[in-house]
Amino acid sequence: GCLCINLFIIYIYDCFKKPHFQENEFLEDKKKHQEECSAIDLENEKLKREYEKELAIWENEKEKNSKEIDRLFQSYADGNENSVVSIAKMWLSNLPEIKNKNRLLSHPKSIHYKKSDKALFIDWIFPDFEEISPLPKEYKYIKSKDEIKASYHSDSFVKKLYNSLIYQIICSIIYSVFMGDEAKVIDSIILNGYMNTIDRSLGKPITLCVSSLVINRVSFQELNFRQIDPKECFQRL
Repeated sequence: GCLCINLFIIYIYDCFKKPHFQENEFLEDKKKHQEECSAIDLENEKLKREYEKELAIWENEKEKNSKEIDRLFQSYADGNENSVVSIAKMWLSNLPEIKNKNRLLSHPKSIHYKKSDKALFIDWIFPDFEEISPLPKEYKYIKSKDEIKASYHSDSFVKKLYNSLIYQIICSIIYSVFMGDEAKVIDSIILNGYMNTIDRSLGKPITLCVSSLVINRVSFQELNFRQIDPKECFQRL
């Protein structure tokens, strides 16, 4: 009889003890969760302040740059020589790049503007013929030798292609400048084309002037660039 009473008492004690233990565990978990939420809130506030600070810096820089660009374009429209050159470089930077191993083969050598004549003087570097020649025509796999062999276009074909490229560059420069010049501060373009090559008689690098062109806005407006042949256009001008 005593054993039954003791077991009953233990049972009753456990019944009261377990809910109390579960309540404490719940409160501890709740407190831990609240602390984690507070830590997350603090971190979010910190990130928010950093974001707002960076955003304010970016907006200030954006406004500053926008004002500088507006001043540059206004200065260009007024015919300021340095500003016209800066804007012209922007127009010409949109031309397709011609590269060999990440080295630009076609780019401005110098650009100058004379306000009194409303003339833009451009010295341009053309690709050296030897930098694009020889030009692979096709590749074939030779099974007996387990190797790939290239065949090349003839020199006459490559020279024809090269000349076509030069004429296309010239027309692209003219088109980019006159079409970009919305303020009409440029009435004429004096374009000289140069090539960096090797003087084979001395084995030393030299720069040769290979083309020269003067075109005014009136002559440009007569051209239909959708239909022109670049070579014939150059020869006519």
